[in-house]
Amino acid sequence: MRLSNKRLRDGLRDAAAPGEMRDREAFWAEFKARSRLVPRHCAETGSGFEAAGWRGWTVGGGIAAALLAVTVSLWQLIPRGDDVEQVELSTVEEISVFAECSSVLVFEDDENEGTLVWLAGLQQAGPVPGDSGNEIL
Repeated sequence: MRLSNKRLRDGLRDAAAPGEMRDREAFWAEFKARSRLVPRHCAETGSGFEAAGWRGWTVGGGIAAALLAVTVSLWQLIPRGDDVEQVELSTVEEISVFAECSSVLVFEDDENEGTLVWLAGLQQAGPVPGDSGNEIL
């Protein structure tokens, strides 16, 4: 059932047409009587700290202070750069390669204190002992 816009507009206008007008005093008297039935301030309508009042703020402040104390104490346990004992790093003095390869590159990075050993052209050496048949590539 489709209604044209004009028929729909006319139907809504007729349905929304005001009936008898009430006088002002009767309207406001009825409004005030109905508004008294609805509670204005309920403790249940607040959330969390509002409903609990000052007790909620006290508990929340205590929890925040405890978290701050735990954070500060854990922060103190983190080692700093000056607290760490500096040890001398090992260096590569000799390297032995037991597989066919075309070249060996040993790169020592003094700035980052690291060593990189690069084997180029490594030939297939056979299965790895203790492995399930995988081969070294």
